[in-house]
Amino acid sequence: MHCETPQHAQGVAAKQQRDHMRAMGQFVPDSDDESDHEEKILPMPLPDTGEPMRSRLNPWHCGLCNLWFPSITILKFYHSVSEGHLTAAKNAETMGTPTCIICKASGETAGNMLEKCHARQKIKILGSHRKFSCDMCDIHLSEQEWLDNHFTGDKHSWVADRVEKLLPVQFIPIDMIVVDKTQINPYTGVPEFWQEFRCVVCKVGFSPIDRYKKHVGSLFHLRRSAGEDVKWIDGMN
Repeated sequence: MHCETPQHAQGVAAKQQRDHMRAMGQFVPDSDDESDHEEKILPMPLPDTGEPMRSRLNPWHCGLCNLWFPSITILKFYHSVSEGHLTAAKNAETMGTPTCIICKASGETAGNMLEKCHARQKIKILGSHRKFSCDMCDIHLSEQEWLDNHFTGDKHSWVADRVEKLLPVQFIPIDMIVVDKTQINPYTGVPEFWQEFRCVVCKVGFSPIDRYKKHVGSLFHLRRSAGEDVKWIDGMN
């Protein structure tokens, strides 16, 4: 029988070793056997059409179109190039001094008004201390040095390239799966219990949860969310 073959025993031992390493807080990607049997799941991009009412999920406004958006990235780089927005900007300049109908920021041009409007929103939503921003990546920091370091990273390069092509870079989060794990410590004989927090997009489990939270902000997770067939490499972010 298959369960009695050396190959099966090796597979069971390898899985136990992976579970143990995950329990110790190490990143362990799924093996080919694990991933081949799982359905590929991709998150939907954040919508860029806007909502008519402000909500917790849509706190950023366009004062020309009277619409609300989930992030400054969507508002500034995707909505701002839509036909409806460009028409509203042209009409506002034709009628006189462009003014935000929500926060009342105004400027000589629609672009100047929107720049002031975005700045006001950042202070209100993010706080005055996070004044060093990469709006493409939706990164907002309190130190210029941290922002400079961000600009040199692979994640920023990947995001900037896709934003320029109007490809999605932000996605609706998919709930993680929490798996209760247990095994017998081979050295002490004592049962070990832990929870594994599994990313269904990347087919990877993490423990503790802080490692999972770090993962969902990583370039690897972003690329997998975008549908790229990338494989884990030690040291990848």
